[in-house]
Amino acid sequence: MKTLPLTVIALAAIASSCSRGNSEHLASVNPAYIDTTIAPGHDFYNRINKGWIEANPLTAEHARYGQFDVINDTCEARVRSLVEGLGSTDPQPGTVAHKVWTVYSLAMDTARRNTEGAKPILADLKKIEDTPREGMEDLFIWMHGNYASPFFGAGPMEDMANSTKYAMYVSGARLGMGDRDYYLLDDERNTAVRNAYKTLIATQMQNAGYSKEDADRITGNVMKIETAIARDTKTREESRDIVAMYNPCTIAQVKAEYPAVNWDRFFVETMGIQTPDTIIVTDPKTVATGSKLISTLTDREIKDYYLWDYVSQAASKLSDNFTQASFEFNKVMSGVQELRPL
Repeated sequence: MKTLPLTVIALAAIASSCSRGNSEHLASVNPAYIDTTIAPGHDFYNRINKGWIEANPLTAEHARYGQFDVINDTCEARVRSLVEGLGSTDPQPGTVAHKVWTVYSLAMDTARRNTEGAKPILADLKKIEDTPREGMEDLFIWMHGNYASPFFGAGPMEDMANSTKYAMYVSGARLGMGDRDYYLLDDERNTAVRNAYKTLIATQMQNAGYSKEDADRITGNVMKIETAIARDTKTREESRDIVAMYNPCTIAQVKAEYPAVNWDRFFVETMGIQTPDTIIVTDPKTVATGSKLISTLTDREIKDYYLWDYVSQAASKLSDNFTQASFEFNKVMSGVQELRPL
């Protein structure tokens, strides 16, 4: 999407005005962008958005640009100003200001990052590789507790049926390409994105120190697993059915339906909380697929899936070759033509 319709612009305006006066909120929806020469019944989209599109032409670093992007850019600029302001005070070691400034400085030190390359992640990759059969459950818990959500996702959110309390949710696994169609459809567009994703996996794993042969094997196993998950992932239309996503289950039911996971350990060791009595499963079919994969895949296949999950999460914090590989994929996926400044 290159622009956002009025309803989304209005939502963005609400989000940006949460802590501000109502008058500023009203002013954030600019009626000057509405083209009253276009009949709403003929072309409602351009009637509402034409002015915004003309006033905000896309730059090479954006695949789309709307009010949410304005809010994001504004917030980033403010945070940067705050952090650089902390640095200018020469904060003392041990203080929160010093910790924040140190983390920021480390992230911005591209010379150090390029010198280190994949070195910061090698110990964890070795941990994944060296885990014996009897340690695979521990490895699964470690991944979920620290770095990624392989095979399914879990976390707390407001209860969709009672917003005065929180509930625990379990959902289908995140797909690396985001949408199931990229895995399942063979038209020109989806095939191009899928091929670019395969190239991304192979390139990043080689950046992480793997041989081309091993990187190709990892790519094949990742695509096998993510495609299996994609087959049982909701379509875009199905994902809009909120009622169908509300499936409260007792912990006993969850254990019976998804037996490959040690649920007595999962919440205690990944989130530091007691095992909930009730869990809302948003994608029963997809979670079942994840559970089945855990119990049927080989250790090698599972480890390759974990390796990619880990590297894909770490890539943006590493050297420029990782960043460039991600950008090459994004060019195919989104059409963006220029890498945004760090």
